[in-house]
Amino acid sequence: MTKDFRSYISRFRLRHSFVIRHSPFVIFLLFVAGIGSVLGQKRNITEKDLFDFVWIGDPQVSPDGSHVAFVRVTVNEKKEGYNTSIWSVPIAGGEEPHQLTKGDHDSVPRWSPD
Repeated sequence: MTKDFRSYISRFRLRHSFVIRHSPFVIFLLFVAGIGSVLGQKRNITEKDLFDFVWIGDPQVSPDGSHVAFVRVTVNEKKEGYNTSIWSVPIAGGEEPHQLTKGDHDSVPRWSPD
């Protein structure tokens, strides 16, 4: 081997070992920088965000205490008013809420006392 080649190999080994020894630190810095950029992307709520909100109102617990009926309120497709429908969900959880009415303006859920 020539002297230049050996010198090149030794410099490569030094650089390579430096990278290997410091790679966890570099990976950590990249991770922190990535988290910081994701967290830095927060923005304030605008009036247009309200079109995507879903509101829940007028909760009514069933006489046996097993379910809650409620009004689900969303902005209509034309974004000029609200659609309301009545939904129900078990109080114990474990199930998704299910829609009880299909109208655009259903409200005031009430349980029959029987």
